[in-house]
Amino acid sequence: MNQNTSRTPASPNSAKQQGPSNNGGNSPITLIAIVVGVIVVGAVAYKAMHKDAATTTDNATTTAPADNSDQTKSKVVTPREPSSSGPSTVSSTLVPKSSVPAEPKPPVTGAAKDLVTSLAALDPKKGSITKEQAAEWKEKFKALVAQGKDAVPAIREFLERNVELSYANSGASLGYNSLRASMIDALAQIGGPDATAALLGTLNTTALPSEIQQLARALDQIAPGQYSQDILNAARQTLELAMSGGLGKEDAGPLFDLIQKASASGTLDPATLADLQKAAQNYKWYPVITLANMPGDAGIDTLINMSKDPNAPSTVAEVLGEKAWDNPKALSALEDLVRNNRITASQWQQIIALMSGDQYLFGDAKTDPTPPPQPQDCQYFHIEWNNQNFSRCHNPNFQPDKGIAALNQMLGVTTDPNIRNIIQDRIKQLQSGGK
Repeated sequence: MNQNTSRTPASPNSAKQQGPSNNGGNSPITLIAIVVGVIVVGAVAYKAMHKDAATTTDNATTTAPADNSDQTKSKVVTPREPSSSGPSTVSSTLVPKSSVPAEPKPPVTGAAKDLVTSLAALDPKKGSITKEQAAEWKEKFKALVAQGKDAVPAIREFLERNVELSYANSGASLGYNSLRASMIDALAQIGGPDATAALLGTLNTTALPSEIQQLARALDQIAPGQYSQDILNAARQTLELAMSGGLGKEDAGPLFDLIQKASASGTLDPATLADLQKAAQNYKWYPVITLANMPGDAGIDTLINMSKDPNAPSTVAEVLGEKAWDNPKALSALEDLVRNNRITASQWQQIIALMSGDQYLFGDAKTDPTPPPQPQDCQYFHIEWNNQNFSRCHNPNFQPDKGIAALNQMLGVTTDPNIRNIIQDRIKQLQSGGK
């Protein structure tokens, strides 16, 4: 700016000194012409300068949003805030909130809203719940369900608030472990498109494995198998959160159970198998139990691939033993581990028991509402590391003759005399009808 100011007055002076003179001076007309010329030239230069600046500004404005959009996309690994967009399949990316303004929802009012508010008012933290309070609460809950689809907006509004009340140690039983669990069950009882949409919306926002499992059961109750992919997506996404430590002390077992069930419905893909193999770095038991209990050979093939890694969890060899009596590939992989001295004495104890008809199952099989084996045939285990809970039960489908044949094959590759004695004793037990 200062340079332009200093040059502009100099131009007429320079022209005055250098311009031709016929009479030793400049006439008024000449001076006027010079001044006008300078003004015109200055105006043109000024216009050109501002035109370039405007063009630069416009270009910057055009390109900036694209860069900002790329930078603000984030991985969906935490519960999302409630959205009015309705249920959708879990996505790997989330559009920035600022670019998708939520449509305002009308406030929920009416009898159903009053019932939900009343149910939420019974807070166990304020004192033990009496039998009379529990009976009143149950009556109000029945009244809420009786509202049918008219109750869905109030229930959905409550679930979107992400608040919870635990009834685990409340005194009198309400029939549910928590308030959110009761609201989810209410939607399952009501059924219909509105309730289904509310269940799917909650599935896409919650990060609690136990709640995802309950939502999966509710959706399967309403429309069996129709939402298998949505359930699998939610489980995989929350498993990613679990592996990064984002679940804290929450038990991730329900996620693995849902993935296992998804394999039975045919919704499993190679990426999910890779997720399970990766999860073995964080969970020693859950991923291998999932793989062992998958139908077909997909899980076994993954376990065999894992067994080739010297750093694989010791549980890989154990679950290969669980499947060895009925799967030649698992038996062959187990024999390779023995030949390469990859089986420790403590592992042998578990492998022999599993080859004799035991199997691992998620959670406490004694409290599972639909346990495959008889409860008295199970032993429950809790592993403090990453809060893993599972049972070892007798497999009701076990065939002793096949188990004996598999154990005899292990005798052919085992040289340790102590291990050989244990295997031979187990064969005798099976032959005599024991287990």
